[in-house]
Amino acid sequence: MNDSGKPALASKDAWILENNTIEVPDMKLLLFGPPAAGKTSLLRSIVDKSPFMAIENLAPTKGVARETFIFRRLLEITAWDAGGQKTYQDRYYGSQKQNVFSAVDLPIYMVDASVINEDVRPQFDKFIDAILEFTPDVNHIYILINKVDLKTSREEEVFKILTRGLEDEIHRKCSFAPVSVKLGSAQERFIEIMDRIITERTESMAKASKLRGIMEEFKKLSGADFALFNKNDGLLVSSTYGKFSSPGLQFVSFELSALESNIYGVFEKFMEITKQHVTPLLLNTIVFETSEQYVMAKEVEEKATIMVVTPDKKLESLVQVIQVISDTHPIYEQLINILDFMEV
Repeated sequence: MNDSGKPALASKDAWILENNTIEVPDMKLLLFGPPAAGKTSLLRSIVDKSPFMAIENLAPTKGVARETFIFRRLLEITAWDAGGQKTYQDRYYGSQKQNVFSAVDLPIYMVDASVINEDVRPQFDKFIDAILEFTPDVNHIYILINKVDLKTSREEEVFKILTRGLEDEIHRKCSFAPVSVKLGSAQERFIEIMDRIITERTESMAKASKLRGIMEEFKKLSGADFALFNKNDGLLVSSTYGKFSSPGLQFVSFELSALESNIYGVFEKFMEITKQHVTPLLLNTIVFETSEQYVMAKEVEEKATIMVVTPDKKLESLVQVIQVISDTHPIYEQLINILDFMEV
């Protein structure tokens, strides 16, 4: 229940109705680990604000329990609470493997600090392998060693079991923390993690919004459509066409061919005749044409490639595009400044 006496909002539809907004950023949380490690207790204490006495003796989770909740009124989280019983674990790594381990934004592995069991390491390794297989771009994997409040807790030994011989690259992705759901430190750790994610996503969304704004400003000034592609992989970053699916732009590395090398030789001759200083000839802009349009591609300081499609084949349309993407144009300078502070 909320302060008004109405049921607390948990679903995305309810969030949209209450906040008069179209979309809430969402993410997939996977809670994994052996049985009785405290996974469901942690989730219930966060989602329902349940006191520990109310969640201390919860029944084991059957299969994967999924639910959605809004964190800090900013982020929609779909939590996948995976029961730790062996019967279910076999399914996770069998027919359900791709469904469970793909597109995971926040992987959390929980273990019991009071249980010293060498079997936990092979299970932990299977979890790591599955995450890296189906969510290969994951940057952080969080391991919570729970129940450190117990006198029988041996969190240091559990930590050694989980980290012994762990590859350096994997270890760098893993963040280990001794916690207690009973004392509240597990909840505090979870909140810290979520706040960091919100900060990162907010900054990323702000930069993406700025890039889209620049693309729209280019279009407003020139009448043409623009698309910005990442140089390293050719993937779309932003465009005036909105989001669309396409093969990666292969035109991401401009090199001088024999023809352009010949042009440079002629250019040198021109400069010699006119007694002007010869500067390097760089191939960073290429113009194509159809029967109705010009299509231009330009490197943006080795960070990205901008592609432009004019609305027609009038000369003034091409001139307007050249003006707005010139190195001295203030909007183009804004684009450079944003790319300097982000990876595209």
